[in-house]
Amino acid sequence: MRINEKHLIFLSSFVSRKGKGVFINVRVKPASSRTEICGISGDELVVNLEKPAQNNLANVELVDFLYSELGITSKIVSGQTSKHKVLQVSD
Repeated sequence: MRINEKHLIFLSSFVSRKGKGVFINVRVKPASSRTEICGISGDELVVNLEKPAQNNLANVELVDFLYSELGITSKIVSGQTSKHKVLQVSD
């Protein structure tokens, strides 16, 4: 599934548009028993990740998981060392 304008309306609690960029607020739970989207909390998409936070493993898994599950190509623009992250979606 690819994210388009119609999806962004539904996802507006954790997705924002600034200028020409689209951003996703994510809270990750590294070292979880499985990798999955487990819900929305406030203005963040909550994602469980199997990989630990050490050595950037959880960050890489997050970007790869969002691409494989939702077709979202993204990069982390804030929160590289935090559980609270902001990802910029690219075309």
